[in-house]
Amino acid sequence: MLTNIGETIIDLKLQQQLNYASLSIKKNIQFVQFTEAKAALPEIAKIKALVHENYSHLGHQDTQLLLETDFFTDEAKTMAQLKALDDVIDRQLAQDVYQWPLSYLPQDFGQSANHNTPFEASQTAVRFALPEILLRSLYGRLGSEYDSYRAFKDACYLHIAKNMVAELATLTYFFAATPIFDQANSRLKRSAFQAELYLDGALFNSLTNYRQAIRQAAKLAQPKLLNSPIFLRPAAGDPEFKQGIQFIELRGLDLQPNVVDGIFEYQLQLVKIALLNAFVSPEATTVHIQTKLKHWRALVGEDPLVASAYQDDLVNAISSLSYFNDKYLKNHGYQNLLTRLIATARQNNQLQAYQVAQSYSNIGALAFGKTVAQKNKRITRNNGFSLRGYSEKTLSVQHLLSSVLKFGVHYHFLNDMTDMLALRLGHHLEYVAQGQKTSQNSATLAALLADPIALSQTLASVVAIPKRIVTDSWTQAQQQFKRRFANNGVIIQPLHQADNQFGEHFFAEPISEQRFKQAYLEAEDVDAHVMVTAYVPGSIYDFYICDGQVQAVIEKVPGNVIGDGISTIAELIMQKNDHADRGRWEQTPFVTLQATAEVKAMLTRQNMTLDTIPERGVQVLLSQQTGRHYGGETMIVTAEIDTSYLKLVEKVAAHIQLRHGTMKLVIDNIYAPYQARSQNAILLAASSTPNLIAFDYPARGKAAQLSDQLIQTLFKSELLLEKSHDNTR
Repeated sequence: MLTNIGETIIDLKLQQQLNYASLSIKKNIQFVQFTEAKAALPEIAKIKALVHENYSHLGHQDTQLLLETDFFTDEAKTMAQLKALDDVIDRQLAQDVYQWPLSYLPQDFGQSANHNTPFEASQTAVRFALPEILLRSLYGRLGSEYDSYRAFKDACYLHIAKNMVAELATLTYFFAATPIFDQANSRLKRSAFQAELYLDGALFNSLTNYRQAIRQAAKLAQPKLLNSPIFLRPAAGDPEFKQGIQFIELRGLDLQPNVVDGIFEYQLQLVKIALLNAFVSPEATTVHIQTKLKHWRALVGEDPLVASAYQDDLVNAISSLSYFNDKYLKNHGYQNLLTRLIATARQNNQLQAYQVAQSYSNIGALAFGKTVAQKNKRITRNNGFSLRGYSEKTLSVQHLLSSVLKFGVHYHFLNDMTDMLALRLGHHLEYVAQGQKTSQNSATLAALLADPIALSQTLASVVAIPKRIVTDSWTQAQQQFKRRFANNGVIIQPLHQADNQFGEHFFAEPISEQRFKQAYLEAEDVDAHVMVTAYVPGSIYDFYICDGQVQAVIEKVPGNVIGDGISTIAELIMQKNDHADRGRWEQTPFVTLQATAEVKAMLTRQNMTLDTIPERGVQVLLSQQTGRHYGGETMIVTAEIDTSYLKLVEKVAAHIQLRHGTMKLVIDNIYAPYQARSQNAILLAASSTPNLIAFDYPARGKAAQLSDQLIQTLFKSELLLEKSHDNTR
């Protein structure tokens, strides 16, 4: 028996290691299809299409989806992944299919209280794993009476399980959120939770007892032990626990309809504190467990609109958690939470169960469920591009993560500051930087692409390239300007710059030496090395290359507005900005258009001002620059462009061994075949860090869905193997 875990942790100064305990959320989703004011289960095929082994599985009778997050030591990261998973799932659902937000399905309301268990509809569960570093340290002090480290680890989880039986009332009280009508008493009961068969402290006296109970329960027509509120889990494929207990799972936690993802972060924190407290506390006595079980069963059946008869017990339970936090964790966030929960325990109307029961009585359970389902879907669908849980990341990273989750690829941020991601599927590991740079390209290629002069020399025999210099000397730049650029338009830019830096100067017409010097010095403020390139007139196109082949082509268009014959240019800019897809750089597909001095100068060249009212259908350019950070837009032209240009780009890519990236070309006419002698296609730039947003969120044309394609390319063999397994099943 483990009797002095807490004292040993303090004695060995291991309190900090308690924070490394990790949590995972398992969420049972039941889908409902609303048609002609009726609710029905959607076709099983629609559910199966959402299944990917790592994060989603088929649930009860193939009509449910089970979402499982990874284990995280930070509850905020667990919640972030759950939010993202919910977004990804909902984006794949038809417009009339919804996640049902209650623990009972529409057809189950009005039935007897024992009609079905909540595990046949939506529920959440929390999984908890002790940190190995802590267990190993404790084993060195407390493990002498155990045959092995595995036996000691099993004893620790059994100890937690037994103590948690006595704390079920506390969790049920703060998780209860799906009241059900109790026919016997003609009123609502606090929770839908009913699975209690075989649940007592003796169940967790030993792993042998637990295994035998599972075997016996599995022989029953309704093996409710498998739906027990406390469940010990072995490693995958190890039903006999030969490798021991891997984690503990708390089941039967009511789905929270008033939050999109079915669980609040504070509830996840409460579970973690309760489980850690159960770990360090002395083992509960049999009498104490039986008393607490009676309280739990009574509390489940209470009317949620009436104050609980066990308020004092609940306050005492939270107070003990507060004492534990102060003694072991000293987490101020947890302490603030526990203080709020004590106040909530004394105010019944603050509970989810109370609020949901009120809604039931006001509009009825079915109407409430439908209203909440529709509201939740609007939230998860959001604006169609940002990913909940990771909205603080760049849009490129959010976009990639959507595809990573969609295909069940595990991910880990190696550095939150640089957004370096490690992706894993099976034994295959890939690294992606900033949602763009992959391992498909070599380090040598990266060095070549960073040297425009070397790149120009390498490709001179393959494709036309504009004249260009790179220098860190104004004197040399001045000389070259006079010799090579004075009679042409010119582009002056820092050699190295972020996409959203404005050190680039673009001149379609010849400029004076004084203006050239001014632009050069401004570019030099960003990078000591400045690149000067001859301006090439014509339309600009970006080619996306994946696995050495062109997958999509976009035309890049400068920022612009289209006249309606009524509004001024200033008003047209405001109207265009009044869309969810415009905002800050790397947070939305398009940036907010600004009436800058450059925009006003561009309008002047077109004999216009911000007060001009363009005729209906007339396009007014606001810039000469096509970059998205300048307000530029894109149009998908993959199906329109002559295939000779695709072959040209693939030839260039093969020449420099570019497997994944983009190439920017100026092309006179994409409908006319490429002709090398006439130089009707000129390569402006090549990049091994493609930004997929421009392709996947075009202003016009069908989205290319390249992030999906990238993941399928990186994990081609693993995804094919997974697909063959699905077909076998």
